[in-house]
Amino acid sequence: ATILKKRGDIVPGLLLHLTYGKMIYDRIGKNLNINKGDFLSGCLIPDMTVDKRTSHYRVPASITKYLVPDMERVKNDLLDLNNSLYLGIYCHLYLDHHFFENYIFKKYRWENGYVTVPHSGYILSETEFFKSGNGIYKAYGELNHLLLRDGKITNDDLSIIKEYLPNTKIDIFDIRREKTWKNELNEYLTTENEYLGQILDYNDVILLLENLTDMFINNIECI
Repeated sequence: ATILKKRGDIVPGLLLHLTYGKMIYDRIGKNLNINKGDFLSGCLIPDMTVDKRTSHYRVPASITKYLVPDMERVKNDLLDLNNSLYLGIYCHLYLDHHFFENYIFKKYRWENGYVTVPHSGYILSETEFFKSGNGIYKAYGELNHLLLRDGKITNDDLSIIKEYLPNTKIDIFDIRREKTWKNELNEYLTTENEYLGQILDYNDVILLLENLTDMFINNIECI
């Protein structure tokens, strides 16, 4: 993924999305009769599209150089408890929004074009923080092997997701890049990223996902 020079959407990595989706499915999947394969597929679809501007419902974030999903529009279009695929897409965009607005933009210190990471004291420019292959994207890579190691997401979970994700009958999600999610994931996993924890603390991220799972479930129980 790349960041636009003026504004760009910033999104968690594939395995973080699948881990979050699995946490939600494990809590409510059977009660709501959610199809796990479709739901986890939906958790990947927005990042597999050709045009992320539309698939991510972009609006300016609280730090207005960047963009996050407009959750009111996302809710109106996709929050359907009877459609496992749409619910997974909703889950993806929910994480994108809250990972940044309720965590990165609130917990980290943003001053004069620099970002200070609270748990490590690490300081880097905003440009480096969001540079493709570096900064937070490299930090996502550091977490991938830990998520698999600890069974937060398993090969059995991955095996039920088809390489070519199902169609949604919504163009913004069905016009996709040629590279499949499995090819993209394999590229991530074959890259050895030693866990340094300078930008993302693994245990803190897991706690965040657990808290966002509670919040997600509380929100959908209100509809």
